[in-house]
Amino acid sequence: MWNKPTLPLNIILLAVWLITGCETRIWRNPLDPNISPADWAPRKLTFYMLSPTEVELRWRQYATQIETYLIERARDENLFRDYGMTSECVFRDTDLQPDYRYRYRVRGIMHDKESESCEPITIGYVKMGEMAWSGAQDGYIYAVGVTPDSRTAFTASYDNSVCAWDMMSGARRWEVRHNATVWSLDVNARGDRICTASGDRTVRVWQVSDGRQKWSVTGNDMMWSVCFSPDGSMVACGGYNEIILCNAGTGKQKFHADQTGPIKKVAFSPDNRYLAVGGHEEVRVYRTSNGATRWSAAHPNVVDVTFSLDGERIVSGGEDNRIRCWSAESGALLWENAVAGQISSLVCHPDRATIYSGSWDGRVAAWNITDGVPRWTAFLGGRVYALDCSADSSFVVAGCGDRTIRALDASTGAPLWNSSPHPDEVRALKITPNSLKVISGGGLAAAGRPVRVWWTRNSWQQLP
Repeated sequence: MWNKPTLPLNIILLAVWLITGCETRIWRNPLDPNISPADWAPRKLTFYMLSPTEVELRWRQYATQIETYLIERARDENLFRDYGMTSECVFRDTDLQPDYRYRYRVRGIMHDKESESCEPITIGYVKMGEMAWSGAQDGYIYAVGVTPDSRTAFTASYDNSVCAWDMMSGARRWEVRHNATVWSLDVNARGDRICTASGDRTVRVWQVSDGRQKWSVTGNDMMWSVCFSPDGSMVACGGYNEIILCNAGTGKQKFHADQTGPIKKVAFSPDNRYLAVGGHEEVRVYRTSNGATRWSAAHPNVVDVTFSLDGERIVSGGEDNRIRCWSAESGALLWENAVAGQISSLVCHPDRATIYSGSWDGRVAAWNITDGVPRWTAFLGGRVYALDCSADSSFVVAGCGDRTIRALDASTGAPLWNSSPHPDEVRALKITPNSLKVISGGGLAAAGRPVRVWWTRNSWQQLP
């Protein structure tokens, strides 16, 4: 008579599967055979520059403890070779030559078993003013922006398009279009939305990840300027004869105000409570809570207006060749200076004590924001169309009518570097928040590649 097996059949089959599965596995974690090689490979390989001949590599280990890490290095286009070993998640390479590019990858070793390699990185020694990449977009580039993490940039063009770019590789991530020229754009503090203003009478908000439109608002005429509030909750829109303030999440209008002529610039106070507007005839400040006018003061044909970083002053510059500083509280004129050309751009230094102006007479000037006393003036040759100051306080860059970008020492105005020529005048630029690159735009449709990115310092940098 047939007897039942002492163990259930399903348990026997499971044991056979486990034994044969483990025996046929090529890679396995010695501490846990159920963890795949990809899960115990090192992750997030990064590097830090120590000197022109030294870098430090760092990585992370998530799944298990590792006895030893094997570092592999390749120079230029050569094959990877074993280069070093360490028991920590850090390795210092002290044998670098700036004329070469280097590639690194790391794998873990445990009980004579090796993990898969981490994602490799490539580094190269770049020089300030050297072009990192260029991008093709039709038409003059009138506005640029960069996300707070410095990874994605945006350009707005005369040909109605808005493009998003990968700041590492220069690859175009997406392109969207208005129905007329895009004059202005801004990126919110979280880096997940951008807003654009266009001659098609609309302001639109787009999702950074994929370019999907979130909402739009339509004005009575051409929309010239747009910006997010510092906390990202509001969007201010400056049009022809009107101001519109919207909820940034929904696009619902908070208030609408009439104002004469084109509104070339709108700016929020650092505490989000006030909105400064540069108009055809005046500077006006609104309360964002209810749209009530706080004060207004005469300044014809304002091109740029900005709050000081402490929120105590408002500085305006216009086509009358004058820069004026106002009390943000009362609207009293604190000081006024004249230059030889139209003021095109204003930007504050992070020290809160200095403001820079760019003008059509080819000059960049640094002013004491308290009393208007000039600190220095640099003559650059062509018209200055755009200006920005680095977040690390070290330099200022200007986009010029002579088709170049000029970098100046922020403290002294001494020249640091000039870029090679753009296809045409440089109308817009932005320094990345990490102060490592400048993205610039300018040129005609025939120029083909008017978007360009430049390195700002001599250093080892990760390359695509």
